[in-house]
Amino acid sequence: MILEVLSMALFCGVLIFANYAERRKRYWLAVGILEYLGLGSVIAVGILYLETAPKLGVCITVSGLLSILLLFREIRERLSSVMEIDPESKLHTLSLILFILLVGAFSGILLSVETTRISTLRVGVEDVVIQDVGFVFLSLFGVGWLTRRSIRETIRRLGISSLGPKGFLSSAGFVGLMFLVSVFASLLLPSSGEDATVKVLGGVSILSAVVISISAGLGEELLFRGAMQPRFGILPSAFLFSLVHLQYPHPVQLFSLFLLGVILGYERKRINTTASIVSHIAYDILSFLSMI
Repeated sequence: MILEVLSMALFCGVLIFANYAERRKRYWLAVGILEYLGLGSVIAVGILYLETAPKLGVCITVSGLLSILLLFREIRERLSSVMEIDPESKLHTLSLILFILLVGAFSGILLSVETTRISTLRVGVEDVVIQDVGFVFLSLFGVGWLTRRSIRETIRRLGISSLGPKGFLSSAGFVGLMFLVSVFASLLLPSSGEDATVKVLGGVSILSAVVISISAGLGEELLFRGAMQPRFGILPSAFLFSLVHLQYPHPVQLFSLFLLGVILGYERKRINTTASIVSHIAYDILSFLSMI
């Protein structure tokens, strides 16, 4: 838990500094140095892991090397044709680097850890809540709260707005579509008894199910749909969304999570982030209640 909190604090610190430096060119050199030192450290860590955890080491090293390419303006210009990024923006460059590094790290973990070992992991409700609270702060600081945007501007940038009766009805339809994906995925998976999340948590009560559902719905939607999606797009955001669910390592599970992310992403684009939060919370609560 301590390591997770420190990691979140480090990411938040980097994002706060990058946002602060975005409109102050005198700090751009410091951002550049931070990028080179950070990527050098990541590649060094990846190389060290090559002996003890080869798959993890390869994924970390490759993600570090790929991130170096983003330091070239020509590469960022090409990406700007498919993503809502500014090739001149130090903040957007750093955000892309962090995105690729996270994809590499989570991919490496999923490839390195055996399914049986993941299923034996145990975490508490408080661990899940702390992670999701961290996601909330990453979202807020990532889009410039306290540095470039007021709280009202931050909320608007994250896509949070009111949701009327039609919006709630639409959310109910998206929840139904999500369950349809889950049903088809379950038909392709071997029967394994308890759900992976329930196993990792060591069982859930109604109260813990509600707490986890609300924290996950808020934290994950604000980060992946609110902060990331407007810049990186629906598909990349949904891909990273699927990877962070380490308790579901089976390819069918990962693909179904990716599809759920796409559905929520389309809902965010069509309505707003508030709608995707409502759908995510409702889907999680109903899923948990069906297993209690």
